[in-house]
Amino acid sequence: MTNKKNKNCIVVILLVISILLSSLNLVYTYKMQQNEYENYWWKENYEKVMMIQKAQIKAQFGKLTKEDVKKQIDSITEQQNPQEEDTALNTKKIPLSDIPKKEFVFWDESATITLFEHSDFNCPYCKRFHKSKVMEKLVEDYKWEVNYVFKNRPVIGWDNSRLKAKAAICAWNLSNKENYYKMTASLFEKPLNSKEDMFSEAEALGLDKEKYSTCLDSSELDTQITNTIEEWNKFGARGTPGTLVINNKTWEWTFVTGAVAYESFKTEIDKLLKK
Repeated sequence: MTNKKNKNCIVVILLVISILLSSLNLVYTYKMQQNEYENYWWKENYEKVMMIQKAQIKAQFGKLTKEDVKKQIDSITEQQNPQEEDTALNTKKIPLSDIPKKEFVFWDESATITLFEHSDFNCPYCKRFHKSKVMEKLVEDYKWEVNYVFKNRPVIGWDNSRLKAKAAICAWNLSNKENYYKMTASLFEKPLNSKEDMFSEAEALGLDKEKYSTCLDSSELDTQITNTIEEWNKFGARGTPGTLVINNKTWEWTFVTGAVAYESFKTEIDKLLKK
């Protein structure tokens, strides 16, 4: 009888130790991820991830069901990710000092309307938007009235996002806009995650590998990307993708948030063209 009690005690002790170790590991993982997201993610992503992780921790201790956690995640994503919203800000006049730089212009530079898309190569919504070819269709349908500029705004946070942005800009700096847009397409469509991957793609475009490598390591590009991010913050940009639509004659503008449909852009363009 005594042996049985001792065995039961040992089992209970081992169970308690197991729970304690599991709890410590969970807290440690949470703290490590908290530091990681705090260092590399923008504030809106950091707060969202922390809320999700807290919900998951509660679920692991039996206070929430998996369904509850899923609802929490869906709710948080809905509130903080505007990528699928089909909305735009009211049109207003843009101060001349705030007009974005028109590098990387695709199509006629004298067009009345410019679509400034800001995007991140690691953003799933951006990839989906690129695949939809909405921008190309708009430029084609509006002929000489609309042109397009792809702006690099790496907000997902990892170093890889910024590296990919630099990879695209270097294609422009060392070549021309055709190669810039070929490189942006490749960065969305192919698994180009390392410098070696990007070197191979650059060489396929006829770019010099040594010069391309020097360009990727340039601190000037980091400054350029940071300036672009600050530029977009002036227009209330929250996530990616997002598109600033400007009338280059009246300086009226609107900001379209998300990977929205062709018709949504058409509505805003026609409004700015007074159609």
